[in-house]
Amino acid sequence: MSKEGPKGPKVAKGSAGQMGRMGPVGPKRPVKPVEPVKRYTPSKKIAMDMDTDLNIEIRPAEIGDYPIIARAVCMAIGEETAKRYCGDNCLEALEKIARMEGTQYSYRNALVATANGVPAGAIVGYDGGQLHRLRERTLSVVRRYNPQVAAVEDETGEGEFYLDSIGILPGFRGCGVGRKLLTAMRERAIAAGHGCVGLLVDCENPRAEQLYVAIGFVPVGTRRFFGHTMRHLQWRP
Repeated sequence: MSKEGPKGPKVAKGSAGQMGRMGPVGPKRPVKPVEPVKRYTPSKKIAMDMDTDLNIEIRPAEIGDYPIIARAVCMAIGEETAKRYCGDNCLEALEKIARMEGTQYSYRNALVATANGVPAGAIVGYDGGQLHRLRERTLSVVRRYNPQVAAVEDETGEGEFYLDSIGILPGFRGCGVGRKLLTAMRERAIAAGHGCVGLLVDCENPRAEQLYVAIGFVPVGTRRFFGHTMRHLQWRP
């Protein structure tokens, strides 16, 4: 799902610890914990103050970016849906998932946007043909927080690189961050040899749909997902 606001890739819609190293000789050293990127939510005033020289950069996510990835996914699917899926501690669950490899919301599947060096948003995308494998590892974490988690409809499938979730922090919306993230993830898909990029957007989120259409996505149908009717859009080079 996506979300620069409420759902698309899904706007409606990203834990293994870090392995320590030991030198060739010498005593074992304690494993250094993964340091999260600084949590920061700028006010609208701060964002406007920076707007004249806002330097937006897109980069591959690192393991320490798990807080912004988890928050982006939570924004994309909506907090209420996230709690229904992951339990009351949904953000903690999503952070664990983002730190792991081989999950839907893994940092390996994410790009992060920074604005003047501050995390501003993130996007998660992956090969739709890998959905079931990625989902099963995701659910291995979700079940610890919500043992009664319900089955979820397939949101993508073979032959499509799927833009799962995008989320932009409130103070950075309307600054072009979402468009840059979408374009960058689409380019990553093309570079990996995919000929089709798809996403879902809530039918009740026309603003997000307009953004996707403006950058070349076209509607190809609808799907039910997380209790919402979602528009299925695709882009082909």
